[in-house]
Amino acid sequence: SWSKPYFKVDPFNGGGSTSLVTHYGRTEQDIDPRLALRKSRHNYVCQHHVRYNEKTKDVIDRFSIAPVVLVRDLHDCVVSLRDHLRRESADNSMVFASQDHVNLPDAELETFIVQLAIPWYINFYVSWHDCPSVLWINYQEVTTDSKDAIKRILHHAGRKNIRDEEIEMALENRNSSADRMNVGRPGRGRMLSDENKALIRQYCSAYPRIDFSRIGVD
Repeated sequence: SWSKPYFKVDPFNGGGSTSLVTHYGRTEQDIDPRLALRKSRHNYVCQHHVRYNEKTKDVIDRFSIAPVVLVRDLHDCVVSLRDHLRRESADNSMVFASQDHVNLPDAELETFIVQLAIPWYINFYVSWHDCPSVLWINYQEVTTDSKDAIKRILHHAGRKNIRDEEIEMALENRNSSADRMNVGRPGRGRMLSDENKALIRQYCSAYPRIDFSRIGVD
């Protein structure tokens, strides 16, 4: 998901959502330790496209961050990113796209994304397999049973005292316009061309020890 630098109170008291990234656009969303230090006295949630590496590990360990990795079907990611590039901006951290790319027909833009952005997604997915404390959440889990997904995340973060009624109330009162959700429907990637599906499988085959079934690749 995408976020802007802000800090606001969350529905569970004493916390909020914020950013640990100094720049967006085409910049990799690596966590800034200075921001993590400045906000370490607060409970918060931050959402970033960040890969797991030595720097990420250091920040997670130093500030006791509970990492949650939200993943979705890679084919759906292609369609979602296609729509995002057109609806919001060509500037992003995963692929250097221009307005010329945004104006391509659907099939050509999807091929561009598969060829140049999907390798970033795969790198992201593989990198988090080295993190022993990560909680994996699938996009379909979030869309079909949001309450259970949130409860799992809260338990992972040590917040086991939150009641179901509080979660339900937070879901009812959330600001859906701030979610920046596209269509939010799993399965849209089934319409990709056979060539693009084959290329995604080929990329994933570079990591034979990694299970990609969680993101829709056998």
